[in-house]
Amino acid sequence: MSDDNTKARIQETGYGFSIHQVLRDGQISRWKLSLTERGDEMGGGVFPVPDKAGKAEIAEALDDALGTAMEWINSRPDGPEGD
Repeated sequence: MSDDNTKARIQETGYGFSIHQVLRDGQISRWKLSLTERGDEMGGGVFPVPDKAGKAEIAEALDDALGTAMEWINSRPDGPEGD
């Protein structure tokens, strides 16, 4: 399934997620993930970034958060891969 089709299917089913950076001393210290179903928060997680992290480590933590979000959405009975 293409990314555009996946996005459309996710919107259609009402599942979603948001990821926010949490700063400490002006640096990203972690990513906070919120998982939603039809507007209600259903769960989430925190993905820490090591102290004095470089771009690769920050990106890796973000990738982990995105992967978790997509795993959750795809696990839903009417998620994009539940067809």
